[in-house]
Amino acid sequence: MFLSALPKEVQTSILKDCAQSEEFQQRFGHDPILDEYDAMKENSSMDFKDIQLLLGRKEIDFDGFLMKAITPAIWSFLWITSSPFIVRSSDPGEVDIDYFIYVLKNGIETLNAEEMLQNSFNYCEKIGLSYEKAVDIIFNSIQIAFRGLTMLPRTRSEF
Repeated sequence: MFLSALPKEVQTSILKDCAQSEEFQQRFGHDPILDEYDAMKENSSMDFKDIQLLLGRKEIDFDGFLMKAITPAIWSFLWITSSPFIVRSSDPGEVDIDYFIYVLKNGIETLNAEEMLQNSFNYCEKIGLSYEKAVDIIFNSIQIAFRGLTMLPRTRSEF
């Protein structure tokens, strides 16, 4: 049974009991996954980046790497070109990472996918970016792009 299906006062009682339970605290007090989720919940640097975008800033600084914000046009372009970060067709490889970072760095103004792909070969190496850091930038860019959707009002089915 899901906790949310129970009456509110029962939910509150269960959560209070768990919070006061020594066993619960031992098991979950220092859980790395829960700590990571908790950190994501209150990430002021992400909030600041969101505010910058709302105020019209078109680029985001990721630890010294200035990248374009993902717009609906960039998202659509990456979807049309079957980026595995977007369509989930396969696991992304280095070529996919280079291509995505190239698009974030340079935009899509040329709209020539073949030329952009050629220019993106070994792009991370050219700009001094590790693939691990590049993947972090890609996922953070996607998270920032869609974070505004959390402000949408609840739908009728959610009541």
